Amino acid sequence: NLWLSFVTWMREGNVLIIQKRCSSDPVRWSLWAYDLDRETASKLRESAAPASRRGLRNSGPRDLMAIRYRYSDGGPRKLALLNLVTGEETEIVGSEEPYPFSAQWDPTGEKLLFFDKRPDSDGRASYVLAVYSLTAGKAVAERAITDLKTNDYYYWMAWMPDGKSVIALSYKGRYLRVLGPDLQDAGRFDLPAKIKDPTDLVVVGDTVLLRDGGNPSLWRLDLKKKKWKRIY
Repeated sequence: NLWLSFVTWMREGNVLIIQKRCSSDPVRWSLWAYDLDRETASKLRESAAPASRRGLRNSGPRDLMAIRYRYSDGGPRKLALLNLVTGEETEIVGSEEPYPFSAQWDPTGEKLLFFDKRPDSDGRASYVLAVYSLTAGKAVAERAITDLKTNDYYYWMAWMPDGKSVIALSYKGRYLRVLGPDLQDAGRFDLPAKIKDPTDLVVVGDTVLLRDGGNPSLWRLDLKKKKWKRIY
């Protein structure tokens, strides 16, 4: 009932960051550092897991990793930044909602894009896309998201190559929405009619990759030519 998985490398030293998952009841998560030279392991955080599978560590000089706390599958959680060298931690946002964060760094490692679920003034679930700035020490842009599938756990989004704008998948509108630095509409790319269930949005250089789960296939959007092509 024990799962160990590689998360990332620390910049300083020959150190691996590992996630430990105990599938007991309730499921327990923890983050560990393993020093390959000394062959020793030390626990970094209890009840914590990476905030995303992509962009785990920022590319700047500070060795920061976005983590999320999960005290149980139905308990409260928070999103925080963990300095892997000093152990210093900075909380970004917390909530009683048992909802997973999905976060990723911009190309410069200065801003963190994340998707959150919060209760609104009437107590109903509200979904928010936000950008946190290390320099400002706070969220510098937020946008309410209303075009989600029912019970959808992730909002597919990614940084554009310029590191300033964001591209996100609109399920109801069947297009990719481009959002400017303030997360307001700045453009769109309509999806090909053959794509039935768009998911797994990724930006690689000047290319957007998108998977069609309804008709299993992989699609590519050339951002410069603004053309789609099925590649697998």
